Amino acid sequence: MNRAAKSAFLQLSEGLPNDGIAMRRKYFTCSRNSVCEVAAAMDLAVAIEAIDAATGREALALCVRLRTMVTRLMR
Repeated sequence: MNRAAKSAFLQLSEGLPNDGIAMRRKYFTCSRNSVCEVAAAMDLAVAIEAIDAATGREALALCVRLRTMVTRLMR
């Protein structure tokens, strides 16, 4: 989960300064995919009881918000 969260942030950071639409889309797509990976890791953490369900719901809500923001940047 930590790796995927770092990847989401770094891919977004790498894509932002690019002027080319194709390059921005490439980095933003990778960032969005990493956000989805974080969400999957949260689901797994709840399933194996590594975190409580309330914490998992809060984290998933943040993932949904971030995924929405990154998706909008891709347009």
